[in-house]
Amino acid sequence: MLKPIKDRWSFLSPVTIVIDALDECDNADDRVEILNLILEAVKESNMRVLIASRPEQEIHAFFQRKDVSQHTYHIRLDEETFQTSRDIEIFLRSEFARIRESRPEVCLHLPNGEDWPGEVVIIRIRDDSDSQFIFPRLAIDYIDTPSFSPNQQLHNLLTAPPPHAFSKLDALYHLIISRRSADLIQAGDGALRHYEEVVMSILQIVVAWPGGPLSASQIARILREQVDVVQNIIRGTMRSLFKFESNDLDSPIALCHKSLRDYLLERARSYEFFIPAGDADVLFHQLLSRQRSTKKAVPPYSQHDCLDVLTALTVREQALTKDQIKDLLDIDTGLVECVVNGPAKWLFNIDAHGAIQFSTPAVKTFLRDPERSERFSTSDKEPDAFFLRILARHSSLPISTTKR
Repeated sequence: MLKPIKDRWSFLSPVTIVIDALDECDNADDRVEILNLILEAVKESNMRVLIASRPEQEIHAFFQRKDVSQHTYHIRLDEETFQTSRDIEIFLRSEFARIRESRPEVCLHLPNGEDWPGEVVIIRIRDDSDSQFIFPRLAIDYIDTPSFSPNQQLHNLLTAPPPHAFSKLDALYHLIISRRSADLIQAGDGALRHYEEVVMSILQIVVAWPGGPLSASQIARILREQVDVVQNIIRGTMRSLFKFESNDLDSPIALCHKSLRDYLLERARSYEFFIPAGDADVLFHQLLSRQRSTKKAVPPYSQHDCLDVLTALTVREQALTKDQIKDLLDIDTGLVECVVNGPAKWLFNIDAHGAIQFSTPAVKTFLRDPERSERFSTSDKEPDAFFLRILARHSSLPISTTKR
């Protein structure tokens, strides 16, 4: 991995590489591996590396090692040294001026003659930021959300932090996720509950779906929801929680900051917005458990049919076509179609030749673990029972499993 770097820069003057937000690499072991590779490269070349990161435990421990400290210099971006509050204040003044210019409805003077939002408010948000730029950025995005009054949004921000919040940032996340528009409230409890369920489902998919980030259109298909509904949440009411490359429906969606993921995965911080375990198991259960009570009619198939298809794909190493599954299980092709293109379709991939595999290896691992998959378990510990069942279907004679 390091050879191209060494070959390229062995004869050049020192080159500096900047690595930002190392802490946003989700796996702690991967972060340490990256650091070890960087250390090896620095020792054997004239390369310099500038790493910016929050001091996660394993990152902090790495830089405390004796063999590392002699090659590194640590700069703490604290308030006393770098006066980050000054930079945050400059940012806030610039952003509030932009809002006043772009949204004339807030271009008003306060009773003391100051421009909105006033000196006291700017200083308060600056101080609440605790030297973290993520807070003022989120605060500005929240205040400047389209279709919401900036004055009302600012009032919410200043008056409605939950009492259990660990920090001002947690309070802001809680406020954004619990946002409800006047239109939703007027529409009644049913519309409000549905909206809240969709919001949490979107967050759960973005946090937990294995195999890389998904787009708004993909998320909508997983949820069997209108694309416009998902789009309006991701790029409208909840836009400050997400980042995306473009407004294209197929642009991958990610969380705005790793601190949001940390917040959602810790029950003591997120309370009712807690996402269990942070893995995909809950999503897999939800997809496999969907019934005809969902908005769009689900083609009828039994759980037995579903489990047979899942087991066929689990016990066979190679991909199978719909016809091969049909012949193996001695069932109608339509039932196979219902399973792989029904509510759980996002658990499967179908290639250009019609071969079906699980969309990610995590699905097979989930199904093979009875403790995780429970009633959907296709444990490969005893595949004989499955093969005997298949043989019985294809035979005119009953097959006895009694040992003699």
